[in-house]
Amino acid sequence: MKIVLIIIAIIIFVVITIRLYISMHPVFGGKPVGSEMERIINSPNYVDGKFVNMEPTVVMANDSSMLSTMWEWIKGPENGKPNSIVTKSFNIDIFMLDADSSFKIIWLAIQVQ
Repeated sequence: MKIVLIIIAIIIFVVITIRLYISMHPVFGGKPVGSEMERIINSPNYVDGKFVNMEPTVVMANDSSMLSTMWEWIKGPENGKPNSIVTKSFNIDIFMLDADSSFKIIWLAIQVQ
């Protein structure tokens, strides 16, 4: 029982420490001051004390629940795995000898089964 309490205390300490670090460190959420705050206020997206997206962004569809959205994300799309992969033969020697183009792109793909 004593070991369980020590583990719980350590977990609580770590969570509180991480929370305090994130809320106080300037990179993660410290309050902007001076020139940083001035730059924020002068931003065209800063309206009424908060940032507003230039285009409306829907976080989640109104007709679905968080649980159903998470399940759809976990199982992936219905057409996520193709039945067959179309491959074409490619002769790199002919490609490299082509003098008409000064710009070449080579794409090396790996097939995972």
